[in-house]
Amino acid sequence: MHLTAAEQNAKSCIEIEKGISEKDIEILSKNTAMLRDNIQGFSSSCVINSVAFLESVINELIEDASDNILDNIDVKYIEKMRALFDTEILEKASILDKYQMVLIIFDKEPFIKGNNPYQDTASLIYLRNRLVHSKITWQPLVKNDKEFEKDKIQKLLENKFKDNRIFKDTNFPYFPEKCLGAGCSEWSVHIAKQFITNYFNIIGISDYQSRFTDVWGVKK
Repeated sequence: MHLTAAEQNAKSCIEIEKGISEKDIEILSKNTAMLRDNIQGFSSSCVINSVAFLESVINELIEDASDNILDNIDVKYIEKMRALFDTEILEKASILDKYQMVLIIFDKEPFIKGNNPYQDTASLIYLRNRLVHSKITWQPLVKNDKEFEKDKIQKLLENKFKDNRIFKDTNFPYFPEKCLGAGCSEWSVHIAKQFITNYFNIIGISDYQSRFTDVWGVKK
C-alpha cells in the first residue's frame, strides 16, 4: 500500500515537470504557492510513503515471527525475533536499528553505517523526518549558494538526484524548492526498493521477500 502510493506520487511529479515548458518555468518559479500545492505536495508524500513502506516491512517481519506464521525459517531465528517483539528495546528502536537487530538475529553482519545501502536509506529517513517533524525555518533568497552555509539536508542529498527543474536555476534555497520534485521522488522509491531487495537477499528468506518484491518485478 505505502509503496504503491509512493510510486503514484512519483509518477505525478514526473508528469508535472515534463509537462512544463521552458517558457512557463520562469512564471511558475515565482509562484511558490502553486508549486507547493502540486509538485512539492506529491514529492513530500512520496518520501513519507517510501519510508512508511520500509517501516511496515520490518515491523511485519518481526510481528509475523511473533505470531509464528513465518515459513521455511529456522526456529531459532523465529524464537529470537519473538523475544525481541516483547522488549522495550524494540519500541524505542529506529527503523534502521530494527533492521540491524534482525540481521544480527540471523547471524549476519550489520550494515556499515557509512556505506550503502545503509547510508542512502538513512538519508531518505532524515528527509522524511525533516518534512514531518522539523520546525519551520526560513532562509533568505541569495545570489548564489556560496552566500550561505549548506545545511545538513543539502549536504546529504544535492548530488543524489536532479533538482526540481522549475527551481534549479533560481535563487531559492535548496530545501524545499530545489530538493522536492521528480528527481527526489524517483530516488525515494528506488532507495526503498533497493534496500528491501538487498536486505532479504542477505538474510535469505526469499519466500517472505516475494510478498514485497513480486509486485514490482525486482529480481530476488
